[in-house]
Amino acid sequence: MSTLEIDTREYRAEEINDVVMTSFDHLPVGEKMILINDYNPINLFNELEDRRFGKFEWDYIEEGPDIWKVSLAKKYLNYI
Repeated sequence: MSTLEIDTREYRAEEINDVVMTSFDHLPVGEKMILINDYNPINLFNELEDRRFGKFEWDYIEEGPDIWKVSLAKKYLNYI
């Protein structure tokens, strides 16, 4: 399976969170997607922390200054 890439620069600011959240929700558990942006998407990270706490892994691939890339993976949930 190929890795989904979302270039958030293609969306209006008010669309980005919904696009990423919807894409993340449809991502199979254990899979990842790549987010591409022209600034640090820390606000998106904070939104994920609020709405999907414990369900994702966030790793910077590239950290500016012109392009930011993040690997966003859907985690397996372990219940005890």
